[in-house]
Amino acid sequence: VINLTCELYTASVIVANNTYNNVFTIPSGLRPKINNVANVIATNGSYGNTVACCGMISTDGKFSITIPKSDNKYIFINAEWRI
Repeated sequence: VINLTCELYTASVIVANNTYNNVFTIPSGLRPKINNVANVIATNGSYGNTVACCGMISTDGKFSITIPKSDNKYIFINAEWRI
């Protein structure tokens, strides 16, 4: 089982209602055998006012997220899958 827990800090404010494809790539030896959904949370600079986002890890290792709203540069990711 692979557990991924991380915080991403972006260079610019995250645009609401936008899909970000291939935010990062999972190394080949750790990729899932089927596409997996991931828990993603966007927040403001004070780590409050969180909003749930949609994240997906594809079998080719691409990690993509869709964000409905965010007013700062932080994204928290928590995912688990089997290889």
